[in-house]
Amino acid sequence: PAASAVSGTSVAVLGACHSEPAGHAFVDAGCRHVVAVRADAKVLDDDAALFARTFFFCLFQGYSVRAAFDRARGAVASAPSPRSLPTEQDRQAEASKFLLLPARVPHDERP
Repeated sequence: PAASAVSGTSVAVLGACHSEPAGHAFVDAGCRHVVAVRADAKVLDDDAALFARTFFFCLFQGYSVRAAFDRARGAVASAPSPRSLPTEQDRQAEASKFLLLPARVPHDERP
């Protein structure tokens, strides 16, 4: 039953903290492209929202899933720094919390 609900879904975005295990479950259920947050990571709400806005905007503009993902990570990495993440290194670390699953797939599809 759970697999049938996801089967045929081409893209899912799980912007919640620690969502990687759920992301793998989506992949196992048949979703071809899943964005998740590393299992060991919390992500700031503003960064999750920025990632999602940029990712979906790029998809709607015709980018591939991989290109949209890379642009969304870049948007998080280059966003103005909140006081909680003041350095460029902190911003890069925040951006690296987002994963595109499954890992060994090119994600060249344009959904």
